[in-house]
Amino acid sequence: MNAIREYYNNLNVRERYMVMTMVIALGIFIPYQFILAPFIDGLNESETRVLKQRSQIQQMQQMALEMKQLNGGSSFSSRGGKQFMFGAINSAAKKFGLANAVNVKGESDERVRVNMENVSFDNVMKWLDELQHRQGMVIIQFNVERNETVGNVRANIVLEAP
Repeated sequence: MNAIREYYNNLNVRERYMVMTMVIALGIFIPYQFILAPFIDGLNESETRVLKQRSQIQQMQQMALEMKQLNGGSSFSSRGGKQFMFGAINSAAKKFGLANAVNVKGESDERVRVNMENVSFDNVMKWLDELQHRQGMVIIQFNVERNETVGNVRANIVLEAP
């Protein structure tokens, strides 16, 4: 340290100003370059990610609204209400081999109860998937009990129009 101080004292006034200017410049540049700049870059990246996620959320909300309009445009009441539900339930039941086991009772204009005895659990799940995703019905209640036969169940399901 003494060697540096001696070297500095031996410089003329003009050289001392240049050295001091460089020390001050490096004193500002180094902390900025290695502390402040990475921090600012991180903030900018975070802000960019947030804006991108907000844009994605808006796109998803728009798509959800469009899907709702497409599904809602042909509601059960315009298709025939309970009669449409009965038809869709029975049609899907035939498709998955449940036609003889399905017992449908109307609870209201837009809600029905379906009871099934000794049916394949896999077929019940496929049947529900068909009704929910293709016909737009909503599962309100789903009770299942095992039967003595492996893989078969007793099901009690309440479905509603959207």
